[in-house]
Amino acid sequence: GSVDTRRPPPTLQPAAMDGVLPYIMIALSWVFFGSFAVPMKWESVTQARVHPFIYQTYKTFWFFVVSHAVIPFEGFQFSVWGIASGFSWVPAGVAAVVAVQNVGIAYGQATWQVLIIVTSFVWGFAILHDEQVQSWWVGSFA
Repeated sequence: GSVDTRRPPPTLQPAAMDGVLPYIMIALSWVFFGSFAVPMKWESVTQARVHPFIYQTYKTFWFFVVSHAVIPFEGFQFSVWGIASGFSWVPAGVAAVVAVQNVGIAYGQATWQVLIIVTSFVWGFAILHDEQVQSWWVGSFA
């Protein structure tokens, strides 16, 4: 028989984790996204005057490596949207490095996080019409 390439590969996620795993991932995202800029301010990094593109290259490499840890749980499916996302993620990451180097972690992260939330909200609601959101008003308030 032929293999159906339209279906995503089966996942290894146990049924008991269905309700817990997303919250674990949210917590990990909170910790890592909230602290990834800290090494940019380490004395050794600031003294070395690491160029934003070099720092972003390190971030991109480790993001690529660590991203493969979820494949056993979620499987792998290629999408051109992933490539498009990467093309927008790299310049955004470089801009984040420049922001941290010039205005600091607190002001830089606070500013770009608000912009990320607004941009994601607009993409999710206005452009992609996200079906998982229960209410426009509750989403707007959040």
